Amino acid sequence: KNGFNKFFFNNKLNYIKFSNSKIIITICDNDENFYKFKFFFKSLIFISIQNGYRTGENRDVFYRIQEKKIPKEKLWVDKIFCFGPDVKNVYKKFIEADVQVAGSIRNNFIKKVNILNYKKEITYLSIFKKNSHRYSTITNKNNEKFIQYRQYHKVDKIILKFLESYCKNNNFHLNILARSFNNNEDLKIEKLKNKKILKNYDYTFIEKKEELYGYNFINKHKSYIVNQDSTLGYELLSRLHRVAFFSIRGNVLNTHGFNFGWPSRFEDVGKFWTNIHDVRIFKKIMDYVINCSNKEWNLEANTVSSQIIKYDYNNSIIRTALNKY
Repeated sequence: KNGFNKFFFNNKLNYIKFSNSKIIITICDNDENFYKFKFFFKSLIFISIQNGYRTGENRDVFYRIQEKKIPKEKLWVDKIFCFGPDVKNVYKKFIEADVQVAGSIRNNFIKKVNILNYKKEITYLSIFKKNSHRYSTITNKNNEKFIQYRQYHKVDKIILKFLESYCKNNNFHLNILARSFNNNEDLKIEKLKNKKILKNYDYTFIEKKEELYGYNFINKHKSYIVNQDSTLGYELLSRLHRVAFFSIRGNVLNTHGFNFGWPSRFEDVGKFWTNIHDVRIFKKIMDYVINCSNKEWNLEANTVSSQIIKYDYNNSIIRTALNKY
């Protein structure tokens, strides 16, 4: 394994060397090896752009840096563009870099839509991903045991069964927005998994046709959103869309790093989020997300999201910074 890692690392070094590039940019901010290249090419500019919501678990870069005991002075880039001010402090803790808050580069290309009247629909954002969930593991709070990522699906089941009941009782239609792409083998498995959970319920499974399909679908469809802790969920919140967060993986699986808004420190239960598995709390949150006034929602969503993820339409922050190089 170490031999393969070294081969790929050296291959990337050679590519940089022979490319004659002056600026090297990655959106794979989750790859700790990228932060080592600067030591080999000190005259080049290395920039990392955060492309997804980060957690404190071992699929993410901060956990792996700690696990491998890589000192901060061994990780270096010129610039990191990150989602928000709280995660900025985590990047600065582990990596030598000028870290600037810029929001999500994909989300910043999506225009904010002021939805005054939502449809009687709830869309659940699936987090299914077959390969990584089958083979990856996470540790519990005391580092005593490993939990297979496939056990994440028990959290999907908890949330989807609640939403089935809530939609029936309140005359809402339920959509599930797939994570897998159309005509992908993973999509068939994801579709079957949801069908097993909602056996005799009439819901709509929405297949993702391309990278930005979910963004555009939600903007046009005007449905309320429920998710666990997906990047898209936080991006929607930054654009003041009505989103409920059932961030209960840590509570259900006895792990750390999955609480709402990590690394921000919010209460376990808020007006539109919960870290606790309790259907009474779920119901209270859904009632609030659906029934609160637009003025109150915009105030609450803006106050909370400002700590987690900035919205900068058309990426003016990144464009301005890159023009200086």
